[in-house]
Amino acid sequence: MCDLLSVNTVEQVQARAEGVDSLPGLVFTYDLETSASDRPRGPMFEVCSLAVAEFIQSTPAGALPDSFASSEVFGPKLPPMLRIVGK
Repeated sequence: MCDLLSVNTVEQVQARAEGVDSLPGLVFTYDLETSASDRPRGPMFEVCSLAVAEFIQSTPAGALPDSFASSEVFGPKLPPMLRIVGK
């Protein structure tokens, strides 16, 4: 599969060592497709990107989690709870 995607041999060894064993892992997560060529992005990466964008755009409002909610990853940082320690 790596040869078909033009993943260079050094990155093939590294991907195996890291446990990358799927097409989405090679193409989208690690962006190794065409690493052996001079192309910035491979066609499979572009297809994955378009599929994710289409999914996000076509999902009904409210069906996806709000990443900017206070309890989520991009939400506002809450001030630390301070307390007196000792004595």
